[in-house]
Amino acid sequence: MKHLALGATVALAGLSGLAACSGKTTTDAPRVEISNAYIKPPLAGRDVAAGYFDAQAIGGDMVLTGASSDAAAHIELHTHTVDGGVMRMRRVERVELPEGKTVRFEPAGYHLMMFGAELGGATDANVTLSYADGQTVTLTVPVGEP
Repeated sequence: MKHLALGATVALAGLSGLAACSGKTTTDAPRVEISNAYIKPPLAGRDVAAGYFDAQAIGGDMVLTGASSDAAAHIELHTHTVDGGVMRMRRVERVELPEGKTVRFEPAGYHLMMFGAELGGATDANVTLSYADGQTVTLTVPVGEP
């Protein structure tokens, strides 16, 4: 899948404690720090994986607007809601990341739904996160639960 070219794309190789890099040239530009990232592979016979991580905006509020990966045909931002006592998964267009607050992407909460996932026996996969201000950051994310 194509990586979005909305801003600078920086490949990060750390498997935990992943730090996002700003696409702006000033050191005081808002950025997002990503940690505890992992991809839960699809169940046997399926091709939908899920991405989880913690995100913290530094230097100002940020808005996550999308994700892409060469390991999935399509990625959507999702959350869970309770409707009439039934938990349902819903697509969201954006996730607000208030400065200084950790927003968790976790089971039964916000997460990345990775459709058409082709992870095979991969131990990690590149995932590009896109923000409303045009920044993009590519992370190398481990496959498998921590």
